[in-house]
Amino acid sequence: MEAQEKIQQTRKRKRWLRPRFSYIGSLTLGSILLVTIPLFIAMLVAGQRIVRYMEQTVQQRVDQTVGYLNTTLDQYFSELRDLTILPLYDGDVQTVLLAHADPEQQKYLTFEEQSKATAALSSIVYEKPTVRSTDLYLLDGNQLNSSSSVLKWTHGERKWMEVCDGDQYRTFILPWGGSLALVRRLQDPLTGRHAGYIKVELEQSAVPSLLQQVSLPEGSELSICNDVGQRIYPLPGGGPAPGGSGEKYLSGFMTSASTNLKVVVRVATSGLEEDIRALFSFAVAVIACALALSWLFAVAASVKLTRPILELKEKMAQVGEGRFSTRATVQSRDEIGQLEAMFNSMAESIEMLINEVYEESLASKEAQISALQSQINPHFLYNTLETINMMAINCENYEVSEAVSNLGQMMHYCVSNEQHFAPLAEELRFLQAYYDIQTLRFEDLRSLRVNAPEEVLGLPVPKLLLQPFVENIMRHGLDTASHRPLDIWLTARLAGSGQLVLVIQNNGRPMTGQERQRVNENLRKAESTPPNAPWKASGHGYGLTNVHRRLRLIYGEACGVFLDDSYTDGVRFVLRLGCAPHGAG
Repeated sequence: MEAQEKIQQTRKRKRWLRPRFSYIGSLTLGSILLVTIPLFIAMLVAGQRIVRYMEQTVQQRVDQTVGYLNTTLDQYFSELRDLTILPLYDGDVQTVLLAHADPEQQKYLTFEEQSKATAALSSIVYEKPTVRSTDLYLLDGNQLNSSSSVLKWTHGERKWMEVCDGDQYRTFILPWGGSLALVRRLQDPLTGRHAGYIKVELEQSAVPSLLQQVSLPEGSELSICNDVGQRIYPLPGGGPAPGGSGEKYLSGFMTSASTNLKVVVRVATSGLEEDIRALFSFAVAVIACALALSWLFAVAASVKLTRPILELKEKMAQVGEGRFSTRATVQSRDEIGQLEAMFNSMAESIEMLINEVYEESLASKEAQISALQSQINPHFLYNTLETINMMAINCENYEVSEAVSNLGQMMHYCVSNEQHFAPLAEELRFLQAYYDIQTLRFEDLRSLRVNAPEEVLGLPVPKLLLQPFVENIMRHGLDTASHRPLDIWLTARLAGSGQLVLVIQNNGRPMTGQERQRVNENLRKAESTPPNAPWKASGHGYGLTNVHRRLRLIYGEACGVFLDDSYTDGVRFVLRLGCAPHGAG
């Protein structure tokens, strides 16, 4: 109720402080609108007509180009398609095909069979200079090349063979080894019996040499696709896919009835915009002076409004870094001043909690949470965060609003009830909220990826179990010199022993041998230290050893935190949790 009353009072005060336009201001604004609106309408109408005419002209040229390309490709690939049929009418090739048509009988090619078949395949290569090689695939596993090579084809060929099996009377054009290949299934002309496969591989320059004869409009993109949905020009990996820049295009396409190739030509309209800009330049110059004063006023107001908000954002980032003594300077009594005062109150409360809880009881995270829940006033924090969130929304600073909302979720998770356990799903939501806040501080954070099956999301885990690890990763794993993007992965699974295993790793700066030794030493000290005995970890890693002690106290000595020394691409920690607390049931 208090938060709602404060919000209503703030809204009333905002309405009271809202400036009212004077008569001169209203008249000035009306004059600006009276001049600029008709001018803009005239500019838009003229521009649309010019754009429409130019687009129609370019579209006609594109359609003509597509038609010519389609004819050229039809003629070229139709001739190649005829070459793939020639072996069916060669008596020597038929003899070889039928002699090796039984997949159950693995036969070797005789020298005579190899010579006769090679002569027929070589004639295809000599027929077309753009043909690199021809391969004959026999059903018994033999592969015969036009260069007299005899191999055994592998199951890796099955993919394109299955395509050929889909239509035994078709010749398919497929990407192959940086170039193209024509493949088809061979059938005995008399009996219709399946006899093998043929592949005609083209030179890399085959298609580009054809396209050199075609004059494409400036800024155009050409693509050719086969009838199985594969792009054959430009080949995958040989250049960017057409239309990937996000620009607007005029396009024309045509599908060949002979080869089933689809030719698509796209022309970017960005070139048309250059001609249109000249027509608008004079009008823009006229209205620029009229709008200059309005723009200057808007800029000044925006700077005045956003400067204190940006300063407050910087203060919040400092608090996120752990500098809880940071305070904002209250410069006014308006809504921004109230926001700064509320931030100071929140920071003071958090600092008090840190001093009274974290420094007094470092034995376990369980004790820290208990102290936090006993000393903090949830209503005060929620009302404060709610007010800050509403103020940020009113100021249209949605980045601050999102950070405050995430902080509210974290605080609600910590103080929601007296239970120190929560389902894994809630712990992951808390971790995501903490990560989202830290992205305001660290620009090199790229992603937090979680892989947890449905069966483990409902399992209870100690609260604040994962946050120390993410904090440690961001503090020590970021490479500030190279600004390498940091990715964090978290995986959850059930082990065969019934344990819940959580693996958290990153691709940041790997630990040195000395750092790994220090972390392992701290984990061993945590195991041998009595539960209530105060102690301090050497170097960094207190939060990690704290979690380790908690897990061993709750689940027994078989559980805890373990550093994976075999992982060298970053840092990987493994957390082992039992199905029930130690000694329960």
